[in-house]
Amino acid sequence: MSVVEPPHGPTKRGFPWFLVVFPLGGIVVFLAIWQVLAPSDREPPVPYTDFLAEVRAGRVEEIVIRDRAVLYRTRPVDGRPGVFKETVGPTPDQRMIDSLKPDDPSAPMPKVVLEK
Repeated sequence: MSVVEPPHGPTKRGFPWFLVVFPLGGIVVFLAIWQVLAPSDREPPVPYTDFLAEVRAGRVEEIVIRDRAVLYRTRPVDGRPGVFKETVGPTPDQRMIDSLKPDDPSAPMPKVVLEK
């Protein structure tokens, strides 16, 4: 009995790359959709004028300035903790830092931290 080979010769089987490519492609698509649909934990930046209004009203407890980015925490209200917010302001200088105080002199001053 003789062995009959296919007319185009013996077949060579390579590595089944589709077993790697399809799952990786699925993961990439999943992560891309997740980035678009996942809710963001960060609040959008508030306008700088709103930040100044909160400072002047005495509602800001702490201010951290790094370059033009300003991260601040409001004072606790009605037993609720203060909220962290952010804004973008002008390039900080001493005049700008000195202006970050409430209009009411009896209101507590916010703690101002200038980071480099």
